[in-house]
Amino acid sequence: MTSWPYRAVWEIATGQLGSITRIQLYEFGVGRGAIDHALKCGLIRQVHRGVYAVGHFSLPPFAAEMAAVLAVGEGALLSHYSAAVMWGLIPAVEGDIDVTLVGQDRSRSRDGIRVHRVKSMPPRDAGSLRNIPITRPARALLDITPDLRPPELERTFDAALKGKIVTRSAVAETAARSPGRPGAARLAALARAELGDPADTRSWPEGQFLTLIRAGGLPEPELNVRFGRYRIDALWRTHRLAVEIDSYGFHSTRRSFESDHERDLALAAAGFTVMRFTRDQIVKQPELVLVRLARRLGELEAQHSHVRPEVFGRGA
Repeated sequence: MTSWPYRAVWEIATGQLGSITRIQLYEFGVGRGAIDHALKCGLIRQVHRGVYAVGHFSLPPFAAEMAAVLAVGEGALLSHYSAAVMWGLIPAVEGDIDVTLVGQDRSRSRDGIRVHRVKSMPPRDAGSLRNIPITRPARALLDITPDLRPPELERTFDAALKGKIVTRSAVAETAARSPGRPGAARLAALARAELGDPADTRSWPEGQFLTLIRAGGLPEPELNVRFGRYRIDALWRTHRLAVEIDSYGFHSTRRSFESDHERDLALAAAGFTVMRFTRDQIVKQPELVLVRLARRLGELEAQHSHVRPEVFGRGA
């Protein structure tokens, strides 16, 4: 080759969060000498053996995770704690990046990368996020379950339900597909607890509730609003009314019950009225829900019409 393939390298690296592999460079006709020259000139810099970051630009979030998966090679998936962080199941953690290699035994853990090996993985347990091959949220939760004490697992599971990252059915199915894995029985038991309606609840409560509000001609609330470290399902700011929709059979876990109580106390201390409706009430008794809500909105409008609305963050 007579020149460095700037455009082709840049396009590949952009789709891989700033990284490119030696094999990909070879495919463009870039030989070892050209790679060494590019390293000296600063066109690329080595991240792992056989993986390079392109240019001097600031790498985007999760670039290190992508580079780790590329370094392990074909059949690799971001997994365990690293996948759990990326999906938002747990806060960011320090340490090596977890990568699972499926069906092969050709790669070992290296500096900054912890390699896990499995003979096979159900297709439903694998996916992609920001172009990074990754285990799905329920599988990531299963992988970290053995390291979590019961209270930690319950809090993590509850937060994942509240954040609509997983559903009980998805977690139960994932645990059932891996009956021999450590932690599978614990996670399956937690998913079964108070299961009630097995329907997928990731998108149901707020959308159904808003449809009911519109049908009843009531003022529309804001949905999924941040209030400190909590999220409020529905909020009428001028009326200072917050509505929570209990869609997992009143409370998903004991931790959920405690968290809901803490949220209600925090809202009450800030001058907000809290109302709670269940999924069954909205589906089976919509008229009752509308009557109660309309009555309360009217009462609060009279009480707070002269009060400036509380200002706190909006969330989607």
